[in-house]
Amino acid sequence: VRRVGAYSDNAAARLLASLVDPVTLAAVNNDLGLPDPGAPGSGGRISPREYGAVFRVLYNASYVGRPLSRLALEAFAESTFELGIVAGVPDDTVVAHKFGVWEGAESDGHLQLHDCGIVYHRDNPYLLCVMTTGDNYVEMSAAIASISRFVHAQVDAGAGVRTPRAR
Repeated sequence: VRRVGAYSDNAAARLLASLVDPVTLAAVNNDLGLPDPGAPGSGGRISPREYGAVFRVLYNASYVGRPLSRLALEAFAESTFELGIVAGVPDDTVVAHKFGVWEGAESDGHLQLHDCGIVYHRDNPYLLCVMTTGDNYVEMSAAIASISRFVHAQVDAGAGVRTPRAR
C-alpha cells in the first residue's frame, strides 16, 4: 500500500490487485461506481469523478473503516511527486494524492498525466482531480499546478469549494 501511494508504483498496485479475489475486486469497483478496468475496450479509462470517488471514501472512512482509510491516506500523503497539485499549494499543506502517467498504444501518441487527491487546506480540505493529455509532461504538470494554485486561492478566499463527501 505504501509503495502504491508514495511512489505511484503500478507494479505494487497490480500485485495488490492479484491478491484479491476477482469477484471481490469487481464488487468493490461496482460499489464505488468505478468501471471494470479489465472490460474489453475499456483501456483502463477512468474519469476524474470516478478517480476522486476513491479519495472521497477514504476521506470519509466510509468503505474500509477508519484504520485502513488512514493507512492509505498516509501512504498517498508520502507521494514523492512534487509537481502537479503539490506545486500549486503552500509548502506546509499536506496533499494525499496519486499521480499517474500513460503512454499506451490506445493514446494515439499522446501522453497523459493525471493527479488526484485531497488537499488538506487549513480551513477546508478539498478534493482535486486533474487529468491532462498532451505531448510534454513538463507542460502538463505545470498546467495541473496552475489549476491547483487557482483552486487553493479560491478556497483561501472562501469561494465555497465543498469538502469531499460521500454520495
